[in-house]
Amino acid sequence: MAPKIKTFDCVEMKHRGAELVRKDIESASFEEELKYWQEGTEELRKRQELLKQKQDEKLSPKKTD
Repeated sequence: MAPKIKTFDCVEMKHRGAELVRKDIESASFEEELKYWQEGTEELRKRQELLKQKQDEKLSPKKTD
């Protein structure tokens, strides 16, 4: 049986993301770090809402007049 070739490594992606966050907040004060996470959370919520709206549009029957 041939060895499986990985095309995507979830753990590696997580480590790269964590490194980017570390670089973004390495010299931030507590207040700046808090703001960083609050803004990221708000951006995520907006993206989730947009995706939910798009999904709802796909699932709801189209009205024709």
